[in-house]
Amino acid sequence: PGATLPLAVWDPMVPHLVERGYRAIRYDLPGRGYSSARSRGFDLPSCVQQIDELLTGVEIQEPVHIVGLALGALIATSYALEHRDRVKSVTLIAPDGMATRFSFAEKLVSAPVLGDVLLPVFADRILLARAPRYSTRVDVQEFVRQLLLFALRGRYFRKAVLATLRSFPIHAGETYYARLAQTGIPTRIVFGNNDQITPATAADRLRI
Repeated sequence: PGATLPLAVWDPMVPHLVERGYRAIRYDLPGRGYSSARSRGFDLPSCVQQIDELLTGVEIQEPVHIVGLALGALIATSYALEHRDRVKSVTLIAPDGMATRFSFAEKLVSAPVLGDVLLPVFADRILLARAPRYSTRVDVQEFVRQLLLFALRGRYFRKAVLATLRSFPIHAGETYYARLAQTGIPTRIVFGNNDQITPATAADRLRI
């Protein structure tokens, strides 16, 4: 999943994958959903390591189809770059790292020092304000809103999101995607026409 949405964001998709014979494995990033923040870093290398440990832990031996949403696209790409033998294909949905749009309030909260002061006061309001930007469909907006409300109940969630925004290459991901293209791993990139956070126009920057 992305920086803020828990694993339940995949709920509408998983039944369709299972019906087609796939084994679907989801997980929460450190400090989100059901994942603890203890003994876990929030940077990109730590998340890549977590995927490798997860696949080893559930005894997946064969190459996998890895799917990443938003910030998760950077993680999926980095994992494929470091573990090519374990990846059969990569799918990136609204990938972060290029055209992700931050509001003024989001930029303030991400700032060093200032963000630590503003986070407890404005985090909930800023995150919930993002829901309408995911889609023009009211049902999708409400689905995302409920996911965020669940996530915000997590003890470490706000700090985890802030740490991730500060440590990830949110606006410098094109290098990762260019390297992925050079590997020859089958890759599909998906954008939503109604997505205001990562607009479909970003696809032009990824065409090879």
